Amino acid sequence: MQGSYNILPQNLQNWKKTFLANAEIAMEPFKAVKGYKEELVKAQQQNERLTP
Repeated sequence: MQGSYNILPQNLQNWKKTFLANAEIAMEPFKAVKGYKEELVKAQQQNERLTP
């Protein structure tokens, strides 16, 4: 069933799922950036250990 804006319910469900999966970035960007930076540092350290 489509509403007056021709948006399918499945699209709304997908948008909600995507938003909730990424809400931390929208609501607390500094916390999310810190987490990404920590992951990057760990990956770089692992890369250095594996590179001859």
